Amino acid sequence: MGGKALWVAMQMAIEELDRATRFDMLPPTVGPHVRLDHEVRIPESISNPAHWVQSTVLPQRPPNAEDQLERAPRTRSRDKQGDGFFRNFRVQEYVRKGFDGSELGLNPLSTPQITHWVPGDRDLLLMEPVVFRENLHAELREISTTFLAWQSLFAERIHARVPHLIAYVLPSAHADVTARTRAILEASRAEVVDVSVPVERMRFIDTIRQVGRSGGMLGSLL
Repeated sequence: MGGKALWVAMQMAIEELDRATRFDMLPPTVGPHVRLDHEVRIPESISNPAHWVQSTVLPQRPPNAEDQLERAPRTRSRDKQGDGFFRNFRVQEYVRKGFDGSELGLNPLSTPQITHWVPGDRDLLLMEPVVFRENLHAELREISTTFLAWQSLFAERIHARVPHLIAYVLPSAHADVTARTRAILEASRAEVVDVSVPVERMRFIDTIRQVGRSGGMLGSLL
């Protein structure tokens, strides 16, 4: 362990710390394998606390000339943030990306794509991450439209059980995101999971494991 791999893992954890709302508790998306250490006080003589933490606590890498360039803050896409959540809770082996119905014999050019999905022997999880952004309302409407489309496709063309539709809300400092998500997705009858709530998060993770371990070949859905 160490070197570039350690530095990259640390950078991912640092990005997730932007979602922290408390100093004594890590965001759920950081995952169970990252833990808080004991409290360390910054010496009173330090005039730049952020630089002191970077230089004395965080892993270092050789300086690069590009590090000095001004860049706009990077925002990871919804799917990447969802990938990070599944990876942190070690269920990434069960989660696939980009469900378009081709596995069920549908033309992928005529179907809306689902961001994440988990195939099982008797169940199919179709999942969309929800991340707070300025265009949250528009993204939620798009997710609702996508879920409604798949409900219709399964009911009218596939004649199989309706898949389990899940919108999972990633942590945010904005407390009303989950409520807004539930309100907009009400028509689609999708389950809304707030991963900031431990009970909801662990039930969600357990569901992914159970479905993923059941066979992963879409079984009776075909």
